[in-house]
Amino acid sequence: MKLLTIVLFSFASLQAQASFYQVYCSNAEGTVQTTNGHIQNTLTVTKRVWGDQGSVDTQIDLSNDENVEYNFSETNSLVNENKGGCEENPEANFVSWTRVETQKIVISRTDGKAFDADILGLTENNTIEAYLICQEEGNSQVICQ
Repeated sequence: MKLLTIVLFSFASLQAQASFYQVYCSNAEGTVQTTNGHIQNTLTVTKRVWGDQGSVDTQIDLSNDENVEYNFSETNSLVNENKGGCEENPEANFVSWTRVETQKIVISRTDGKAFDADILGLTENNTIEAYLICQEEGNSQVICQ
């Protein structure tokens, strides 16, 4: 019975696969940023207030606001690279990838409240809109058969 358990555990371990990915998105000025993946998941916008000394930027984290939602559209792929994997090498046990794309983001509130008027990218419709460039890095163990 011990031998059977060890064999089954060993077989299950060989079939286990690990992976990692992280996506970072930002507009050109860095005033709208998103992250998604295994390291962090965030959504931040920037509030800019002008005073006697010039402007003061404040990052506002909307990640945990349950009344905020966002959608991506107008996606355009710029880079799509894969390294390793079964097609490249049937004996490989690893694949990695890099993807770079542009996207439009629209951030809105589901509770009907208005965003702060000093948030950059705020539209007349009370949405925050920006064009982002996004980079995804990832890797995964693979089993080629």
